[in-house]
Amino acid sequence: WRMKASKEFQQMLLSMDFHAPAKLRANIPPTNLEEFYETFDVKETDKMYRAPENRLKIW
Repeated sequence: WRMKASKEFQQMLLSMDFHAPAKLRANIPPTNLEEFYETFDVKETDKMYRAPENRLKIW
């Protein structure tokens, strides 16, 4: 999910593309999964930690 682009190009993509930026597509979804926290031993002090009450649950 690496992307090399200028700020201007990224701004253009945000205004035209309905997909989330690549970094968000790769980093946000796992923070909603309990398995992510168990597998990688994520703690409250880690940057990718999301409090259980803030995790999205669809089903």
